[in-house]
Amino acid sequence: MAINNVVNLECLYVLDEREVNALEELLPFWQQYEGKDGTFPFKDWDIKQLLQNFVETGIKTHISEQIKDDQFRKGLIDIDELTNGNGFRIKEERESLGTEKGEEQC
Repeated sequence: MAINNVVNLECLYVLDEREVNALEELLPFWQQYEGKDGTFPFKDWDIKQLLQNFVETGIKTHISEQIKDDQFRKGLIDIDELTNGNGFRIKEERESLGTEKGEEQC
């Protein structure tokens, strides 16, 4: 069952001076990046857009890890599922693969 719910969450993140300096150092590299098609897709980026990119790409991994850890703590998955190197699986996915905790394994 596919559910296409979108959660739009806005967060405020206050950068410290070191983080601002690091982003300022990286920004020109992003702005000068030339795509395979010869365009410069990030040429107009500012620090806010660079940070947004880092947050969006990093948070996906972090959220997946947090969900999987919580599934383990709540007894929904076993240690093998926790440590298999894959992202989290929802109940339907675990059931279809026979990895739902409590199922008889052959």
